[in-house]
Amino acid sequence: MAGDAKAAPSPPAAPPPPVAPPAPAKKTVEAPPQTGSRVFISYRRSDSIDITGRIYDKLVSRFGADKIFKDVDTLELGMSFTDQIHAYLKTCSAGLVIVGPSWTHVSLEDGTRRLEHPSDYVRTEVRELLKLTIPVIPVFVGGREVLDDADLPEDIRQLAYRHGIKVRPDPDFHNDMDVICRTLSRYLAD
Repeated sequence: MAGDAKAAPSPPAAPPPPVAPPAPAKKTVEAPPQTGSRVFISYRRSDSIDITGRIYDKLVSRFGADKIFKDVDTLELGMSFTDQIHAYLKTCSAGLVIVGPSWTHVSLEDGTRRLEHPSDYVRTEVRELLKLTIPVIPVFVGGREVLDDADLPEDIRQLAYRHGIKVRPDPDFHNDMDVICRTLSRYLAD
């Protein structure tokens, strides 16, 4: 009988494909800071070190230490000061230039003004900040109220035309710093 014929057995199933070993875990590398995510503070130690420290502390409490550059609080020991400053400037979205009573007239031993030397660190910092398309805010301290463009070398003369703010001693310090913090918060990436 034709209906009694048995069906031919089916061929065995193919074995499953081999399982690939898991990919090795990628090493986590901290990303470099985003452009436009930090504030650079430029100041003369001999002119305004104490008030600059207080300004820095207020900014750090508001934005965090990773968002604020101040040389002695940020630079790595044993690394090139100049290289670190230039690298940090590339990550800034705003600059504060702390200008006290003697900022323009601090002199070297030979009597020449430090600002007259192109390699003066403050002049270099201000020059590089002004080259960027970021706000550079003069912060007047110690009774200083304005910069005279005639007191500035040509390469940083534009600083005299930037709108600045006075940071006064107590009881006005916190109110003045609140204005700066509100302004900076518009420029700092979260």
